[in-house]
Amino acid sequence: QQALSLYRRLPDTSVLDLANALRPYALLRERLGDAETATLLWREARMHYLSAGIAAAVEECDFHLP
Repeated sequence: QQALSLYRRLPDTSVLDLANALRPYALLRERLGDAETATLLWREARMHYLSAGIAAAVEECDFHLP
């Protein structure tokens, strides 16, 4: 969560770096049973992966979204 906060504050963070920070946090929240937070994180990661053109990562996000 600290890395995610840092990436969000830094103006020069790439969308791919942010998406890659969101992904493990989404997985963690999902495994801890926090579906609401996990869904928000997966949606945000998906948006960033989509803008970066990383199709495989978009597909992974879609798999985790309800």
